[in-house]
Amino acid sequence: MEGIPQLGTSEGLIISDTEIGTEAIAPLLVVAASWVKVSGLVVMQVPATAITVIGAPGAGVRGVEIRENEISGIGRDQARSGGGITAIAGVNCQGHVLEDLLIESNVITDMGTALSIMAGIGMGEEGNAVANRAAHIEIRSNRLERQNTGMAGFAASGHIGGSASENLLRDLYIVNNEVIDSLDVGLFVATTQTVQGSPTSSNVVEGVLLQNNSFTTPWGMSAETPP
Repeated sequence: MEGIPQLGTSEGLIISDTEIGTEAIAPLLVVAASWVKVSGLVVMQVPATAITVIGAPGAGVRGVEIRENEISGIGRDQARSGGGITAIAGVNCQGHVLEDLLIESNVITDMGTALSIMAGIGMGEEGNAVANRAAHIEIRSNRLERQNTGMAGFAASGHIGGSASENLLRDLYIVNNEVIDSLDVGLFVATTQTVQGSPTSSNVVEGVLLQNNSFTTPWGMSAETPP
């Protein structure tokens, strides 16, 4: 996909194995099919998430490439929210798979979380994520600037009463990325993330490579004096 600069919107473009169309959801672009390549996209003033890749049951979603896109939030001096690129194997489901994802050479600025990877999310009182798998995920040579969190990877996340168990994040490669001026965390990898005490158990992260990434602290948070 390639296009001219455009504003973020609450109506997203859905690409799946059976359809291409729009739906009133928060992300601008949702990829739910294998062998999709997204490149050359320029998206400005994104209020929520710009690009979401979501897994599927059975053979799952595989071979997706998100390369050389430019994404920016609602403004340099505004509260940072939403996400640049998010990948999730499954939300409130069981046995969904997301494999062989490449996120490379993107420029993301002024977002809440620039890049995030999760195997399973359980959300809401009835939400339950079980045995979802995200594997062979490569995050390479991206430039992330002025975000709250640079990159985050979790096997599972529970939100607002939802539960998550036996989810797997495997073979996560984070290489040659440049993370500039994160207000909170530059890089965070963990088995679980919970919100409001949601139950999680038996989630696993294995095979993580962190190599040649650079992190720059905002001047206001550093002991050094700016030039």
